[in-house]
Amino acid sequence: MLKSVSFILMVAFTSLRLVNVMYLIACDTINLPATVIVLIAAMVIYGIALIVKQLIAKTTVKELMSFYIFQAITIAFNLVFVSIVCPVALTIAEILAVGTFLDLVIIAFVLYYGMKQIRRTRVPVRIAAREV
Repeated sequence: MLKSVSFILMVAFTSLRLVNVMYLIACDTINLPATVIVLIAAMVIYGIALIVKQLIAKTTVKELMSFYIFQAITIAFNLVFVSIVCPVALTIAEILAVGTFLDLVIIAFVLYYGMKQIRRTRVPVRIAAREV
């Protein structure tokens, strides 16, 4: 259940970022620094790679959690970097491309439950054969 929900959420995050960046490129109104654009592109490429991997073979929960860790670090860096470097007001499309604090909260919940599922230990039980 967690794997399918986190995969659908990953597809939504990736497609949202891709559509926003394509819109910004088409309108020629990018006020974001090149560093932020490169990080957003890396996030989108990583998401597309995991989507293609899911279509070819199954992805694991660890791979999905690594995507969310990368995304959380990237969004946190983008928020801090944009607040320091960009003196102009950003448009809604640029804010959605960079990420918001709500994205970080959602990612934190997904990471919490994902790590909880990964840390579950499964102990194999061996049944001794009875001598009759």
